[in-house]
Amino acid sequence: MTLQLQVENLNFNYKEDTKFSLKNINFCVDSGEIICITGKIGSGKSTLLYALKGILKFNGKAYLNYEHEKIENLKNNSGLLMQYAEDQLFGNIVKEDIGFALTNLKLSTEEKVLKIKNAMESVGLDYIKYADQNVYSLSGGERRLVALAGAIILQPKVLFLDEPFIMLDRIVADKIMKMIKNYTMHNNAIVIVATHDNSYAHMFTKTLVLNNGEQTYFGDTDKLYSDKKKFKLLNIEMPDIYKVLNNCKQAGIVVNKPYSLSNIAKQIAEAKL
Repeated sequence: MTLQLQVENLNFNYKEDTKFSLKNINFCVDSGEIICITGKIGSGKSTLLYALKGILKFNGKAYLNYEHEKIENLKNNSGLLMQYAEDQLFGNIVKEDIGFALTNLKLSTEEKVLKIKNAMESVGLDYIKYADQNVYSLSGGERRLVALAGAIILQPKVLFLDEPFIMLDRIVADKIMKMIKNYTMHNNAIVIVATHDNSYAHMFTKTLVLNNGEQTYFGDTDKLYSDKKKFKLLNIEMPDIYKVLNNCKQAGIVVNKPYSLSNIAKQIAEAKL
């Protein structure tokens, strides 16, 4: 089934500020895509996510096209992971917090336990080990995973993630990126990630670049980082993996996907044989 997220002429400014925090944002995302919103600190990444989620009231349109039906209430059809997990934890016990969204649903205890268990396993948390633990006894990375499990427990078709990799070691960050890919694929969902961490840039289908609240680019991620002239105008950093890919291109070495430093190194070695 085809699902699209359509954003048209989205504008937003905080009441105390006469300057627009977001200005003329326009893009369209299809189901199965993972989108990166990037830009310098203060460019409007988090603000855009919270506006799309329905937390901030904006001017313009943001809606879902689902099987030719227009769904304008994104708030009830999406999940959100906030930048700091503590901001969205509701319960002291892990299973209670993750299952909070199930409170008003007419489900049996067994059904609720199954949904909680599935959500936990989806983010790499073992149910037996973590379900009855106190949320605040966990590490920062583990709390992030608990919050993420709570965000996906209702299996929303759109998932917004605000700086999901911030202050995490690479092992936990890799786990979250793997979960994002699996969730998108298994649910044919749309996932939009706001991040300044470009370590996973090559894993995003498309990239939206913000600069002082204005959209300066939206399109294919590979094209963005392979066009040096366009890239220099956008005031963002070149991800390490694209530095390597561009050097390979200049050397006449063709690198095939999936991109990873180990895969690129293997293909370079094979090209030199």
